[in-house]
This record gives sequence, C-alpha cells and structure tokens, in this order.
Amino acid sequence: MDNKRKSPPKAKYRWLPFSGLLYDGYTNSRLVVASDKGKVFYFPNIKNLKTDVKTGGTVFFNIEKKDYTGIYQAIIPILILAFKQRVEKAEKLQERQKELEKYQVELTNMKAKEKELSEKFLNGLLDSDIYDSVLIKHKQRKSELSSIIAEISSFKSINRDKLLFSQWTEFNALINGDILPEQYEVLLKEVVKKIVVFEDKIIVNTVYGEIPIPRFLKTNKKHFPKWSIELDKSEVIQHSPFDFRDTSITVIYKLPTSYNGDTHISQIANVNGIKFLTIGENYDKE
Repeated sequence: MDNKRKSPPKAKYRWLPFSGLLYDGYTNSRLVVASDKGKVFYFPNIKNLKTDVKTGGTVFFNIEKKDYTGIYQAIIPILILAFKQRVEKAEKLQERQKELEKYQVELTNMKAKEKELSEKFLNGLLDSDIYDSVLIKHKQRKSELSSIIAEISSFKSINRDKLLFSQWTEFNALINGDILPEQYEVLLKEVVKKIVVFEDKIIVNTVYGEIPIPRFLKTNKKHFPKWSIELDKSEVIQHSPFDFRDTSITVIYKLPTSYNGDTHISQIANVNGIKFLTIGENYDKE
C-alpha cells in the first residue's frame, strides 16, 4: 500500500491539528503556525533567543511531491496505533463488566459501614479522630468506586465483528487519504502526546513509546519521506477484516537513495507490534 494520497481537505488553514504538539528539539520552544503563498508551515517561536541559535527549522504541514511529503502525510502510519488502542480498551472494558457486581457490592457495604460508624460516634462509642480518619479513607475509595462503576455502566457491549469492520473501514480511509479532518484529529489526539523537531528527524512521542521519522534536504528545505504499508496477508484473510492487535503491520519510509535503486533496510522502531523501517539512505547520491 503506497501513500499516493489526496491532499487533506482545504480548510482555509483554520484546521491546524498539530498546534500545541510540535516542539523544537534544540530550544524546547513551541512551534507556531504561519502560511506563505498558500503553504502552511510551523516554525520555532524563538523571539526571545539569539538570532543565530540552532533550531530544527521549519516543518511543512502538507507538501505532496513524488519523493517527499509534509508532516500531515508522514504521521499517518503512526495513527494506526489508535486502532490497536481502541480494540485493547474495548476488550478491557468487556472484562471489567464481569467485575461490575463486585464493585457495586463493595460500594453498598461501605455505605452500610459508614452508617454504623456514624451511629457509634453519635452514641459516644467512637473517638472523633478515628471517625474522621475512617471517613476520609472511605470517601476516597467511594469516589474511586463510583468512577469505576460509572465508566463500566456507560460502556455498551460491543459486537466484535462490527468493531473490527468499523476499524478496517476507517483504516482504509486513513491510508488512502479519504479520512475526514475531524477523524484525523481524533486519531492524532488519541495516540500522539508530543512531537519533537530536530534537523534530521522528528521524534513522535506516542502512548506506546517514541517513533522517529527522518527528514532530509530537498529544494533547500527539510521534508519527510513518503511511505508504504505491508500487512501480513494470511492474518488479513484469517480475520477479514483483521484484528489490529494480532496482525503484523510494517511501515516503510522511503529515503532519497531508494529512488535510485538503494534497497538497504533499517529498523527505526517497533512499537506495539508495528515495525517502522526505512529503505535507502538519508541523502541524495549524485
């Protein structure tokens, strides 16, 4: 699956999903947004620093060329982690539903115990310090139990096949460039905590760990590599559509020399079952 994507829907630059996520790797300053001749980009906010300070430079939001792209497209493979996380959460909540009665009984017993303690205190059979101490502990645990019960009770039992089909549909929309802006942003916020920008790469901090994406110089500016995705065909057929937790997924970022026949493969990350590789080298061969 190659990323011959459509550009993100034009939102007149009012849609800025990466705002607040991008930080410069050298100055730790937050990147701010600007546009020039229709091109949206992020740059380090270093007004209070020396003009010659080293930074990670400009990050282009969306540039679609045959051998490089912007951060919008480059980050797409990482968003697949959101589908894995959703299936994991659904499975965990289903397991916790089996424990709902246990939590409800514990909460009922605590309320009964508090009533008993109050009666003893009012009858002078319990010291005020002990009474207050027990109530504080009870209040904290009751709050925890109430939150757990509310979360489990609000969860509707899922149809596994329906969930996986929904995930598969959204996955295809994502990698084919048909994802809606609001869906893209939801996926981004679910798994990406922070993106740190360096000259030769960005490091994407996800809920599962760090993933580096290389950057390289092209047209006197730093850009991101295009990518392809490989799925374990046997597992796809077996699950039809597949379970994102069990299926082998490999992402391959295409560095400049790969377009000249360089087939050197390097692994840059293996996060929650998704392998991230590069093919080629991070420079142009003359």
